[in-house]
Amino acid sequence: MNEKETQIPELEDLKKFKKESGWTYQRISNLMGVHSQTVVFWITGTYKPSKMAKEKIKKFLEEYSYK
Repeated sequence: MNEKETQIPELEDLKKFKKESGWTYQRISNLMGVHSQTVVFWITGTYKPSKMAKEKIKKFLEEYSYK
């Protein structure tokens, strides 16, 4: 599997949101209802988000994204 095949669209969108918004991990995690270290782990690739976490990311981006 190459890198493109393993990318998680919700996670890529969250990374882009983090970069463009300038929001802190703490702010994002508080609004998502998860620990800030969890968001750090997702964005840095330490852990992949679960199916339920992907739904949280998707809902967060729908509510707070500039799209």
